[in-house]
Amino acid sequence: MPDQSLDPTHALHLLAPETRDPRLRGFSVFDPSDPHETNCGPFYCRSDEQGGLRFAFLATAHQCNSRGQLHGGLLMTFADLVIAGTAVHGFPEEAAVTVSLTSNFAAAGTIDRLITGRADVTRRTGSMCFLTATIACEDQTLLTCSAVMKRIARNRLTG
Repeated sequence: MPDQSLDPTHALHLLAPETRDPRLRGFSVFDPSDPHETNCGPFYCRSDEQGGLRFAFLATAHQCNSRGQLHGGLLMTFADLVIAGTAVHGFPEEAAVTVSLTSNFAAAGTIDRLITGRADVTRRTGSMCFLTATIACEDQTLLTCSAVMKRIARNRLTG
């Protein structure tokens, strides 16, 4: 089984958090090189006790729609990050490309709240990874989703 530790040489490495908010204690910025995710986030990540990953962000006004609720597209962007990060966790030579992402909205999120995400791999084949994820605010589920990710060699990514 591949090493499940976070590899600091991995392109999706973690950096020091840009905030001192106690709700993000233990989290670090995830993939600061992605311009879309940086503009939407910042999004954070940390390892959990079981060797998996937990993701989070603090909801702000720039992430909301005109009704003051978190934009659905933002939640889907975050879900895609959660799924992609989980798909390649422990496989530093791989990247994951979204083939399919099916989302179901369960509740609205609001500003000044910690939004969290967690994904689980349900099956991994030689070329694909199947996952489910939940995006939540405290104990309330905001979005559930399932995804199919194409596993590719990281060196095949183009800039």
